[in-house]
Amino acid sequence: MDNVPEFKAYLRSVIDGLGLDADSGEELFQEWYQHLEELLNKYLQDGFNRQEAIKQALRQFGAAEQIRAEWKKSSPGRKAMLGLKETTVWLLCALASSVGPWLFIQATFSLFYLAVTLPVLLICGAVYHILLSRLTVRPPWWLLFVTLGIYGLFLLKSVSLTSLESVFLQLIMLDFSGDGLFTMSGIHLLWAAAVVCRINASPPGQAWKRAIRSSFEFWAMNTAALFLAATELLAGSAEGKVLFLNLVLLYATIQQVIQPHYLIMARSKLKYWFRKALSPDRSL
Repeated sequence: MDNVPEFKAYLRSVIDGLGLDADSGEELFQEWYQHLEELLNKYLQDGFNRQEAIKQALRQFGAAEQIRAEWKKSSPGRKAMLGLKETTVWLLCALASSVGPWLFIQATFSLFYLAVTLPVLLICGAVYHILLSRLTVRPPWWLLFVTLGIYGLFLLKSVSLTSLESVFLQLIMLDFSGDGLFTMSGIHLLWAAAVVCRINASPPGQAWKRAIRSSFEFWAMNTAALFLAATELLAGSAEGKVLFLNLVLLYATIQQVIQPHYLIMARSKLKYWFRKALSPDRSL
């Protein structure tokens, strides 16, 4: 990709006004930048000098407000896709909060688990969609240092709550007893799964950026949850803390694993099978 500062500044001003999350904004930036490069090459071949070709390419691409308006009209299904994804995340977390305590700590089912689930998911959704997913750090690789700092805080807090030896042993042993999935081994396994899923869904050339972004969102949510649980601000009982930490962990993981377009495809197939099952004409 050619380095044209004018294109980058123009596209950032356009995309920043669309309210997109960082990943969606980056995808749109790459797509539009490529289009501007094509226009630039066209004008260079027509005999324009470089500066004039840049100006012509920007002029043909359109004014920022016009581009935003056209994009919003051509992307009406985006909110529906995000809504479907968020609904799926919430349903999976609610299901996990019902069966997880019995599965991991042999606790009997209680409505307390479901009662805690809703406010925790509301907090998770607000933090993720309003703050984390929209945070943009430029250049993107700077986010790696932010993520390493957050991960360091997570390790330090974990050591302060238990011991260095305990943290080390949990890292090398698959131990899910007592705290459900929110153990050192469990959280690292889920982090690896989240990163792999985000990389597999990345456009060409964007895998490393997606891996860093996924790691940042994952560790930011879980580190914040660990600090909050330690202050007893949101959950006073040990049982409540465990449920809170595991819900945040599941939310952070599922957000990375599930991709909206896969949900749309699955929903379309389910509708097709449902219509076929109900239709008297089996040839449909």
